[in-house]
Amino acid sequence: MNSQSTATQLPNAFKIAPSKSVQTLEIRTEQLDPITATESEVVFQLPMNGILDGGSFVQLAVEANAAAFLPVATGIHALIDSCELQVGTKVIMTTQKYAHRQTAIRQLDSPEHRAYVDMIKSGACGDRWAETSAGKIAYQDLVYNTALTTAAVPAFLKPTADPTTTPVFSVPLSSLFPAMILRQLPLFAMKEQVYIRIRFNRQANGTKNVICCFPDSYTGDTSAKPSLTNIKFMSDHLFYNDDTMNQMASQIASQSGMVELYEDLILTEVQTPAVADPTGGAITEQRIENEIAVAGRVVRGLLIADQKTTVDQNPAVNWCGQYVSTEGRVPDALNFRVNDSRVFDRNLQDAPQKYNQLRFAMGRPLRVPSTLYSFDPDTDKTTANRPVNQSVISELVALEGHANIENARSTQHYTGLDLSTTGVNMLGAGTQIGVKPIQITKTYSRVNGDFQARTMRVWASVERTMRIQNGTIEVSA
Repeated sequence: MNSQSTATQLPNAFKIAPSKSVQTLEIRTEQLDPITATESEVVFQLPMNGILDGGSFVQLAVEANAAAFLPVATGIHALIDSCELQVGTKVIMTTQKYAHRQTAIRQLDSPEHRAYVDMIKSGACGDRWAETSAGKIAYQDLVYNTALTTAAVPAFLKPTADPTTTPVFSVPLSSLFPAMILRQLPLFAMKEQVYIRIRFNRQANGTKNVICCFPDSYTGDTSAKPSLTNIKFMSDHLFYNDDTMNQMASQIASQSGMVELYEDLILTEVQTPAVADPTGGAITEQRIENEIAVAGRVVRGLLIADQKTTVDQNPAVNWCGQYVSTEGRVPDALNFRVNDSRVFDRNLQDAPQKYNQLRFAMGRPLRVPSTLYSFDPDTDKTTANRPVNQSVISELVALEGHANIENARSTQHYTGLDLSTTGVNMLGAGTQIGVKPIQITKTYSRVNGDFQARTMRVWASVERTMRIQNGTIEVSA
């Protein structure tokens, strides 16, 4: 099926856009308990009526010692490892390493939205920064002592070990599956059952920073688990007037069926080995080439996260959890080959170049302080290995007992590649990839103390088509 020519076949009722005419619409919300619920995963079976709306959401909670707190830039998303939308035996949509990706996606929203809306829904509180009296910046939405030297996560966001008192949060269906931002599913016209499967991260006693973080001085039980009694799915079902619903049913029952273009995600995860630790002011360049497994697909863009493989070696891990993406003091050099053609004549190296490419790839800018994106504001450019000679972030604040919050530098260094063909990053504008996969070339500049093994995660936004005919679904590769 040709993804470029099928979008026009989608009925207006399935498009998330203003309607040209007034229609009678009823929304029914059903609260669903999972049909399977363990500490590893939950599965929901959706009612086969109406049209499933992307505003549906899963209700989540965590049980942990009262000293625990959710990663400040990730919140309840840290509980989720991956999710799948399944029709019968077919997996229609999937998101792997969900918490890592969603941490990046959250930073694309305005800080005000994250603080005033999403903080209550997701439990993340490290989204806004304010200037201190010393002219530096510090987290704004934490609870400070009178001297402004210690900061704590607000108590109402902290999990407890009691399922009746632990805070309950929500994750929209459109966050779990990006396709649901622009598309809806006609459940009423499907023959096979529809399931949502959510797999959880695990955090046993003795480990930290996966689901929950803990204060520096805490020595008790560090386990965290999903609060199964609080996990529900709020399923929104849309019902249009009879004429509209009958028109959709007729199209689905026709010989050609209803063809829907949607976005799915393919994750490629690559390991880069450690190097010998450079001494003094020496720099060791390490060049790697990674292939992204999207040959034969239509790809609209890439989102790239990169961090040290061993969680505790990453900066700010004690309050951001493992959900960071970092760059070294000396910027790495980045380039791509698509359809056997080099994308950039010169490698991307400076932070503004990478920031712009990410903005093009995601359709909106990353909204974080520059020091969280790069070491550039704090390093000495007159010296080759760029030592840190200042701090934009206040070094006087201890966050949940963890000193040195300036370690938050360069912990949200995400990069990307725009592969839209029209100049507008929208569904239907992807690039057809040939028989050769996309290749990422990266040169790390390793300096003293920054030599460890690294993990790169690349999410490719892939355009797929779904055909629904007589209640049966076919999907493209």
